Amino acid sequence: MKKKSVFLFLLFSLLVNTLGFGASTTDSHTPEPYAPDEFPSWLKDLRRAEIITLGAMPFITFNVTLGFWAINGFDDAHSPFDGTTESGITKYTNSQTVGILLTSLGISAGIGISDFLVHLLKTQNITNKNKKKMGNINIESVTDDPDAVKIPLPGNSENPEISENQSDPADYLKSEKSVNSKNPEKKNAGN
Repeated sequence: MKKKSVFLFLLFSLLVNTLGFGASTTDSHTPEPYAPDEFPSWLKDLRRAEIITLGAMPFITFNVTLGFWAINGFDDAHSPFDGTTESGITKYTNSQTVGILLTSLGISAGIGISDFLVHLLKTQNITNKNKKKMGNINIESVTDDPDAVKIPLPGNSENPEISENQSDPADYLKSEKSVNSKNPEKKNAGN
């Protein structure tokens, strides 16, 4: 009786999940693409190292197995190309299998970590070169500079030559040229 009730409960749960009872149909399941600044650069580098480590694992394991075979004098009992003996028992003991896997995992992790460090140093080198190229930006006050010229803002009541409806700087420059052409002494006074 207990097995039957557990079976019916699991069957009911399966039907509820597959038929989608209680699920709203208005939700969109379209994934949003990642923003460029959503993950920090070190996390992307760490992900790259993880992919390289796990991707290298099968190839490294095969090469370590070939090396184990070579260390044992290419003995047919340790050949990686035939996994079982005539009796159906594997040729490697548990300690040999663990040794091969741990060695290949260590080599793969070394490759991933070295790639992470090389990529990190390369990124820092590029960043430092860009900082050196840009140099420091120094902002200096021009209030004490005798060559500095104060240009009044358009619509400023301090300058009567500028009308209130002139909001475009190009209009201001046109009106300034016309004022300077009418008063040649003012134009030469600035030189």
